[in-house]
Amino acid sequence: MRYNGEDADQRNQKRRRSGSRFTFPARLLCADCFEVRLDGVLRGDGPFDICSCQFAMHYSWSSEARARQALANISALLRPGGTFIGTMPDANYMFHLEDAVDCPEWIVSFPVFKSLAEEYDLEIVFVRNFHEFVDQYLKMPQFAEIMRHLGALGTGNQGSSTISPDEWEVTYLYSAFVLKKRGEPDPNRRRANRANNGPAMHINN
Repeated sequence: MRYNGEDADQRNQKRRRSGSRFTFPARLLCADCFEVRLDGVLRGDGPFDICSCQFAMHYSWSSEARARQALANISALLRPGGTFIGTMPDANYMFHLEDAVDCPEWIVSFPVFKSLAEEYDLEIVFVRNFHEFVDQYLKMPQFAEIMRHLGALGTGNQGSSTISPDEWEVTYLYSAFVLKKRGEPDPNRRRANRANNGPAMHINN
């Protein structure tokens, strides 16, 4: 069995050789961010303006200790005012995906998630079920354009989605959420980090 880090590295190399339009470099670390502190390991890279964790955060909720470690890492590595975006199952039961990830899918109560996140100076500023999220944001031209660029939903127009009806039905099990680190960003510190870490990447609002 290959380690996940090896698999991810091979995918990254294959993507770069294939001429993918996403040609940014990747640095891969093999660590369980629900079990160990990451602020020391990533001290030279962080703190960050934005972090993303898709379809994985709920695995930290197998125990309170793991959930707290996940939130502690997020808080420690985000700048004040920084943003964490993620997706998690949206339901009140535990389910299992056959022929997918061969482990239980933990369900997170968002009121409990909100309460625990606040202990780590993190505020939930956005929660939407996937169906509501897509319905709301694909009506806005700027977000429909992002979808078209990524090829996530075909052209983003009605009837042209690349997602099958069954896949679309399953997406109702998930929600998108956004956490924000309390406090105001320090513009001087941000400029210093950009000078140390190379050119800035500009993200359209």
